[in-house]
Amino acid sequence: MNRSSIAIIEAADRIQLLGGTAWLFSRYELDRSLDYLVIDEAGQVSLADALAMATSARNLILLGDPLQLAQVSQGLHPSRIPRLPAEGCLISSV
Repeated sequence: MNRSSIAIIEAADRIQLLGGTAWLFSRYELDRSLDYLVIDEAGQVSLADALAMATSARNLILLGDPLQLAQVSQGLHPSRIPRLPAEGCLISSV
């Protein structure tokens, strides 16, 4: 864990507004340390990430547009883009 994350976790009980990523809010050091956790664009967050982040707060608020596009689960590269020579060794082709 880097120094800035440690400083945020140590100061969490004195901070009135805290912003961060799923990685920060899913840390066990923040368990139930927040009054509210607001997840914006909740439709873009996986269920596993939402559950992991929810442990940091006593109350959870999910915001999002129900007509929003679903979370991206797999991307494909067009075949016209040249591949790196080592790519065949590291990634199987689709």
